[in-house]
Amino acid sequence: MMIFNRLLAVAILAGVLVTAIGCASSESNPKMNAVATESASIIADQTIQPSTSSASAPIEASQETSAFALKVGDELLHLQDWDDRTDLEGLLGKPLSQKTEALKNADTLTGSFVKELTYEGLRVELFSPKQNGKSFWILSIEATAQPYRTPAGISVGSTVAEVKKTYPGIAIGDGRTDPDNAAYRLSDKDGRNLEFDVKDGAVAEIRLFFLIP
Repeated sequence: MMIFNRLLAVAILAGVLVTAIGCASSESNPKMNAVATESASIIADQTIQPSTSSASAPIEASQETSAFALKVGDELLHLQDWDDRTDLEGLLGKPLSQKTEALKNADTLTGSFVKELTYEGLRVELFSPKQNGKSFWILSIEATAQPYRTPAGISVGSTVAEVKKTYPGIAIGDGRTDPDNAAYRLSDKDGRNLEFDVKDGAVAEIRLFFLIP
């Protein structure tokens, strides 16, 4: 398995400052209190909600999560796309190799299934819940060839500068300190990850993967 055993901890902090401002405002100025209350309401509406993803029911990909996809021709292949809803063969052709295994000694995931499809310059790993083994969703994608690119246009061969310009919030995610030889990672609250493995200042591999809670 390619990326299945990676771990990622995600912490979400609440906005305590808004509450403090609201309390102070109520003592000094009723109008300011009203503004603070309204601001708190707006922020509450925009707070990141807990993930509802699970191994058996992944979140459906949408335009909002299109960063976590790979462009194949004019089509997007998203993380967590189901293979019975996506024409993988029509999009990617027949795989060069294919293998499926049932997970053993994998804690709560024991009995689940992982399928690996290999193409020229591309590997796709899919996951199927316990007692299923027929319908799979995309767990990870690895691209090492030029034709594949992100929706924003980054492909193998793109420079570090292009990656940073395209994804301003991206950062080194593997502990290395050489900016020209490291893995740059972008993650979301639901466990999706986009990673660029950079060698000698250029993208050598694009990895997309989902971390099952």
